[in-house]
Amino acid sequence: MKLKVWNTEVFGNITTKLKETGKELHAFNRIAEERVLLQSEMDRRREVRCEVWKLYRKVEWLWHQQSRMNWSLQGDKNTRFFYAVVSTRHNRNMINFISVNGVSLEEPSRVKHEVFLYFKKHFKEGWVKRPVLEGDFRLIEDTISHHLVSVFTEAKVWAAIKESNSNKPSGPNGFNLLCYQKF
Repeated sequence: MKLKVWNTEVFGNITTKLKETGKELHAFNRIAEERVLLQSEMDRRREVRCEVWKLYRKVEWLWHQQSRMNWSLQGDKNTRFFYAVVSTRHNRNMINFISVNGVSLEEPSRVKHEVFLYFKKHFKEGWVKRPVLEGDFRLIEDTISHHLVSVFTEAKVWAAIKESNSNKPSGPNGFNLLCYQKF
């Protein structure tokens, strides 16, 4: 109990501080989406952002310490340990700012826009001009076209099977041409 009291007196309630500063940062971000921030607002926003990240790191550190203690006591039954690992990875993969042509962008709307432009450019079709079939394509005369759609006779099918290479891979039924040729 004395350690808990000392912790609150020295560090304060980190989760409450984190919620309050997170709300303040969110308010600045909403204002930034609506209009350009004044210099004093930008400075305060930067301070609040730094404070939020410091508090996140403190919370992560506390989770890490608690998970190590729980891990030593409970072993694999500890789910907080795994939650701390996942949370750490999530925070490491988060995009807080993006640098475009040497300019660092921090506003969420600008970051979203630049990411959108990057992927739009990345997945844009590379054809300057699509290839077109040119030439004179006439219809095939009826005297020739009947050979393209003629009915197969059993004799033609057996002739094709016997003339084919017997080492071809098996068909969908599992038999290769050698089986048909012999039997």
